[in-house]
Amino acid sequence: MGSALAIAASGLASSASWLDRIASAVVTADVNTPAQLPPQPSVNAPPTTYQPLSIPVPDGDLATAMVDQSLALATYRANAAVFRTDEAMNKATFDMMV
Repeated sequence: MGSALAIAASGLASSASWLDRIASAVVTADVNTPAQLPPQPSVNAPPTTYQPLSIPVPDGDLATAMVDQSLALATYRANAAVFRTDEAMNKATFDMMV
């Protein structure tokens, strides 16, 4: 599996997990408790390796959960597109060989 496919596979898993956390947070939301957000990493320190998104889902904030759900779905679709593109490129390569 190529580097891009490994990253896309990690992204698919991350997006699926993110969607699951959002759904769980919406179902178990306590609208009387304010959201607790973890501290954000320093903007000046870029990661040295690929880091999947880890965005908290605030309890009781349905609007934010819906936006996050849309972002997670778009991320999932983008990573799935990497697999479709790889498949199309492999097919074109094999077709040229034949």
